Amino acid sequence: MPEPVSRHPNDGWILADPLPMRPSTHRAFLAIIAALLPPEPVLPGILEQVDDTTRRLLRYMHPLMSLGFCVMLHLLDWSPIWRLRSWRRIRSLAPSRGSEILGGLAHSRFAPIRLLLMGAKGAILSTYFDLPAVHEALHHDPRPFMRGRIALRQRLLAGGAPTEADLIGPGPGGKP
Repeated sequence: MPEPVSRHPNDGWILADPLPMRPSTHRAFLAIIAALLPPEPVLPGILEQVDDTTRRLLRYMHPLMSLGFCVMLHLLDWSPIWRLRSWRRIRSLAPSRGSEILGGLAHSRFAPIRLLLMGAKGAILSTYFDLPAVHEALHHDPRPFMRGRIALRQRLLAGGAPTEADLIGPGPGGKP
């Protein structure tokens, strides 16, 4: 596996422990992860990696946000029942069926229901697509871009000025 780009030692950043969850919440979370992950590529241990990494990221959130995330997991877990799509929760369904039911929430007429799904998808899929195993399976290497951004930061801290080549996306006035 490729060598990751590590954090700068002067950042003082410490990796958090995973957010503790009650067993029921954790079962719901694992089922929702399984339902939201893309079916391909099939990667061994990916469910556990997404679980661990996402729960570590949740530790950096305000405690009320983390609590809200856990409540959201239960609402999504019970969504087949309150949407009258099944008599069983997401955790008791096959991941493909859970994916189908959760996908239906994206088309709800009610914005809070759509936002419920978007919060879970955002947290889970951003973690999934940031894992080195997924990068490798998708033949994507973000390291050159990241190293370029680190070099830019070092140049700016040393008093240098940004150049046109340092811009990402459209510049002022929509010009590249």
